[in-house]
Amino acid sequence: GILWHLAADGTIVKSVSLTSAGTLEGPHLATGRDGRLYATDPESFRVVVLAPDGAPVGQFGAEGNGPGQFRKPLGIAVSAEGQVFVVDTLACKVTAFAAVP
Repeated sequence: GILWHLAADGTIVKSVSLTSAGTLEGPHLATGRDGRLYATDPESFRVVVLAPDGAPVGQFGAEGNGPGQFRKPLGIAVSAEGQVFVVDTLACKVTAFAAVP
């Protein structure tokens, strides 16, 4: 998929290809205070982390029911303190991840 960065007036600032994600089924995105973008990748059971310029900087999660694992991660939010919250719709849980320094 492609992520479009738009200005307040709707003009295109830039676009970023999200090729690091297996699929982005109805992309769910969140932005941290540091400008990093967090995108859920439900088909690959993970969250992809992108730098403000769109470059991939990491990922977390795996398939399963244990801590840090997902069955279908969809919803995502980042707190003001940098914690990442991921909603797993098939596992019926919300997992909180510590802030990344």
